[in-house]
Amino acid sequence: MIPLRPMQAAAVLYGDGENERAREIFGALGRHVFEGPPPEPAGILRRRVALGILALLRRTTRAERLPSGGTRFHNRILERSKHPYARTMLDPGASFVEGGNPMNAVYMMLVPGVQPAVWDRILLDSVLARDVQIRFFHETRIVHQLASEKLAQSGRVRIKAFAAGAGLSPLLVLARLLADAADPASVKLVISDREPANVESALRLAKKIPALARCLDGGLHARAEDALVPPSDAADAARFEPFDIVTAVGILEYFHGFTLTTTEEGCSQTPPSGHPDASDLLRSIRLQTAPDGRLVANSYGPEPGGRILEIFGKTFRYRTRSELAALAASAGFRPAGPHRAGTIYDVEAFRACS
Repeated sequence: MIPLRPMQAAAVLYGDGENERAREIFGALGRHVFEGPPPEPAGILRRRVALGILALLRRTTRAERLPSGGTRFHNRILERSKHPYARTMLDPGASFVEGGNPMNAVYMMLVPGVQPAVWDRILLDSVLARDVQIRFFHETRIVHQLASEKLAQSGRVRIKAFAAGAGLSPLLVLARLLADAADPASVKLVISDREPANVESALRLAKKIPALARCLDGGLHARAEDALVPPSDAADAARFEPFDIVTAVGILEYFHGFTLTTTEEGCSQTPPSGHPDASDLLRSIRLQTAPDGRLVANSYGPEPGGRILEIFGKTFRYRTRSELAALAASAGFRPAGPHRAGTIYDVEAFRACS
C-alpha cells in the first residue's frame, strides 16, 4: 500500500508537503495499533543472536577522543551499511531520546505496506527495536483505554504527554478518540518536549491530519518545556489545570534513582548520584496530575539486546517493575493496571493517591 522504506515513511510523516501520503501512513498505523495484533517479543533465537552481535560490536568498535572533549565511534560494519540509524549510533552528538528520525523509523516498521530493506530489518527490528515497537503499541492502547473510560465517567478528559518527542502516540490517541465520536470540546491533549524541534514536528504532523488540525485552536497544544519544572505561579497554575492522564514513557531510563543497575555499574564505573533524579521528575509530574489521575510509564530491563547502545556511549538506568513501582510510590502513584509486558520494556498504569 505504501511503497516506502521506514526512514522514508518517517520523513514523509514529519516533513513538509506530501500531506496525502502522510495521512495514509498515519491512518494505516492507527488502524494497525487499535485493530491489529501487537508485535511479538523477540524469541529465544533472536535474543541469543543479540548476544553474539553484542560481543561482535564490542570487538569491532573503537572510540576516538575529539579535541572538543567528545567521542566519535568507528565501526566498519555499521559504516558500510550507510544506514541513517547506524550513523546516529556512531555520531557523538546524536540523541536517542524520543522524537529523533531513527526512533520514528522504528515505529514505521509497524505500518502495513512499509517495505524494510535488509539493514532496516537488522537495525530497526532488533531485540531492542522490537520492544520499542511493543512499548509504543501498548502505550497508545492503554492511554486510549484510560481516556475512553474517563470520558464515559465524566464527559471530559485532559491528557498530557511528557517528553513525548514528535508526539506520534498521543496524536494517534486523539485521532482515535475523535473517530470514536468524542466531542472535540471534551478532550484536551498537551504534548510537551524539551526539544523545540520535536514540538515543531508534532505540530507539522497534526496540521496534516484534518481532524487534528481542527483541534489546534482548542483542545490540542504542543509546547517546548522541561518536565522537571512544575507550574510556578498563579498564571501557570491556571494554564496547567491538573491532567487526568499523564505519560512518562521513554524518559525515566535517562534518570538515576530506584534502579536495578545502571550503565556505569555494568562498566565498573561509579554510578551517578545527586539531583535531579527520577523521583524529582515524577514529583514534578505529580504536581500536574489530578488527585485521582493516571500515570503511564515503562520499566527498562537489563536484557543484553538492550545494552548494545552502551557500546556507543549511551547510558541507561535499568529499572524492572519492582523498581518502577517503588519509584512511582515515591511520588504518590500506585500500580492500578493495565500492564503489558515485552522483553525489555513493560508498560504500566499507576493511579495518583493522596
